[in-house]
Amino acid sequence: MYDVGQVIYIYKKSNDTLFPCIVCEEVVKKTLQGEDVSYKVLLPDTEGTVIELSKLSVEVFGDLDKFKNDYIVRAKARANESIKNCEKICLEKFNKFKNYNTKKEKSKEVVKTKNSEKIVIEDENNVKLNFDMSKLEELGL
Repeated sequence: MYDVGQVIYIYKKSNDTLFPCIVCEEVVKKTLQGEDVSYKVLLPDTEGTVIELSKLSVEVFGDLDKFKNDYIVRAKARANESIKNCEKICLEKFNKFKNYNTKKEKSKEVVKTKNSEKIVIEDENNVKLNFDMSKLEELGL
């Protein structure tokens, strides 16, 4: 699956971090029940930690383009789910008000600061989604 010396990318969902590591060991264990392959990786920390890949609670990517595509799909799904939940709450809680506006007007506002560009998308329920484009660029997205 991986080659010794191959750089792989590990994504830790719990703190939304991606970092590289290098496969430094492949262990093949052959038994009567079959073959088991495991990998050890060298982490990019100052201690030079070597750990079994299977002991890390991470997603592993062989290339950054695959990570980028998966990350974008997940971000869109989370945004769509947030919007769906917000619309449901609006219908449940605010439908009784006569002035409740059901028009689906969307606005997009681009805010440029010295070092980054932020995009704010606001839906008809005044729910704002903030995207910091510099963070996406840092991730290579």
